[in-house]
Amino acid sequence: MAETHVNKGDQVEVITTKARSSIGPYYPATVLRSPARNKSQILIEYQSLFAPMEVGSDGQHRIREYVDLNNVRPMPPPEVNQCFKLGDNVDAFRDKGWSRGTIKDIYENSTYLVLVHDTAQETEFEQFNLRLHREWHDRSWVQSLQEQIKPSEIEVKPRKVRFKTTCGRKTLEAKFRIGMVVEVSSDVEGYEGSWFIAKIISTLGTNKFLVEYRDLLTEDRTQLLKEEADAWHIRPCPPSVPSTACYETLQKVDAWHNDGWWEGEIFKVLHGSHYVVYFQRTKEHLVFGHSYLRPHQDWKDGKWFIAQKENSSEYIDGVNLKMENTKPEFGKGTKVEVTSDEEGYKGSFYTANIIEILGNDKFLVEYQTLKTDDETEFHKEMADASNIRPCPPEVQHVHRFALCENVDAWYNDGWWVGYIYQVLPYPNYRVYFETSKEVLEFRHCELRPHQELIAGKWIVGSKVCLLYFLLCVFY
Repeated sequence: MAETHVNKGDQVEVITTKARSSIGPYYPATVLRSPARNKSQILIEYQSLFAPMEVGSDGQHRIREYVDLNNVRPMPPPEVNQCFKLGDNVDAFRDKGWSRGTIKDIYENSTYLVLVHDTAQETEFEQFNLRLHREWHDRSWVQSLQEQIKPSEIEVKPRKVRFKTTCGRKTLEAKFRIGMVVEVSSDVEGYEGSWFIAKIISTLGTNKFLVEYRDLLTEDRTQLLKEEADAWHIRPCPPSVPSTACYETLQKVDAWHNDGWWEGEIFKVLHGSHYVVYFQRTKEHLVFGHSYLRPHQDWKDGKWFIAQKENSSEYIDGVNLKMENTKPEFGKGTKVEVTSDEEGYKGSFYTANIIEILGNDKFLVEYQTLKTDDETEFHKEMADASNIRPCPPEVQHVHRFALCENVDAWYNDGWWVGYIYQVLPYPNYRVYFETSKEVLEFRHCELRPHQELIAGKWIVGSKVCLLYFLLCVFY
């Protein structure tokens, strides 16, 4: 393995035995100290390996140690909406690390039988404990055979959704051939503005085709759904466009939701590369991660056009966006929550009081939970108005949190935005944090429903629409 360049705070994976680097296991870790000049070792902290409990200790502690740079590689890029086929090379998360394996069988409920190479045993894994295997070579990730196939050609096990398409009367706009991967829409109520990936199976006469959906199953869930579709409801798959670093308010996007692409607009930009997307046809606001969105493109006269932002629009579903973007006014003594753009603190909120108004949207705040280094008094600092919000109202949450639900978790003296990764026996949960790529365990009383301040009103966050986000986490 080529030596890897890393910096403090990088998320990496570490192998403990260099001779078996192609097999694993690889353990997720965080770099605590960059290598000194002419040194080949770095200090890391494992994310999933803990030191044994000591007498008188207050809990488990993650293992820290110096490791050789040759045994370190970056975290692989996350996989979105990735299912697997027989024979696929995968990494399976077992015994707190990632080990290479091969898919030997596919069961129901997204469960796979995997031959784990370092144990030579076949073991069952749920989908969220698997990822596509990649090789780290010459300081770059080598594409696997699966990745070299276009995403539109990958077969994915879908959910049960059924709808019918209606016949149009216009002439064929594009020449669709048998075997071509396309996107199909529907006029059925509740499915307007959605596009589902399918493959042309055969022609059924003038402008009519039999298609097989990639992500939709028949009602008995035994096979992929096949259906007659009119050419008016079929279009080629849109071409890839350069990745957008950050979407903007009112920008038109497609969101991956319920096994298809749905047309919407960015309503609000959230922390941690997440967005509130508004769907005009259903009047819904849903939250999506950056990787589950794509710039919206329109298919007109046989050509693709990237949709432009509607700059003239000031309202979405009756909400004045100018009012939504207006900063709230804070007075001296106001109790607030303060966030930070500093690396390692993104996605966290700390309770504070405004003790002085400095002007130019600057305030002096005194934290209620953070103290100075000598622990003698509460920490004070200057904060920008863009990093300050009113304290959200208390929301009673007596019932259990659900999988993928947005929550704030009380951790390190502040509230951290995350998602329910796993529901454990009451009162415990595992929560995934997007900014740190961590999964930590919390009790019910240490969580609160996540709320967003939209147009001056607190809105309880809905479940995050990340259908397979579990593929890019550690556990």
